[in-house]
Amino acid sequence: MSNGLEYQINIIKKYSQGRRILVWGCGEFGQRFVEEIMAYGIEVYAFIDTYKRGQVLLGKYDVCSPDILKSEKDKYYVCCATNYYKSIEYHLNQCGYSCVVDYLLLLSTYTLSNIGGFFL
Repeated sequence: MSNGLEYQINIIKKYSQGRRILVWGCGEFGQRFVEEIMAYGIEVYAFIDTYKRGQVLLGKYDVCSPDILKSEKDKYYVCCATNYYKSIEYHLNQCGYSCVVDYLLLLSTYTLSNIGGFFL
């Protein structure tokens, strides 16, 4: 396990306690992330996507609308696995979510190379 993934898993385990884990992003990056964290005992509840809601991914995960986040904030922990993280972070903040405590931004290698930095 890479240090970055290990760090992300530790954060998710620490802050998601008692909450369902949602992964925002249905693309290859989001699906790969779910497969990776499942190997470390982290169970994902569902995916979130604005345009693909109603689908089922990886054979068992429903794709929900972002509207699911507007109520019961204490019920969910969100892992953002998409290149559209800026608008998603804005949406999460508008719903009262706080970075790391309520959601984690996971940036793909493609995104990292385009912003010239890294996150976790």
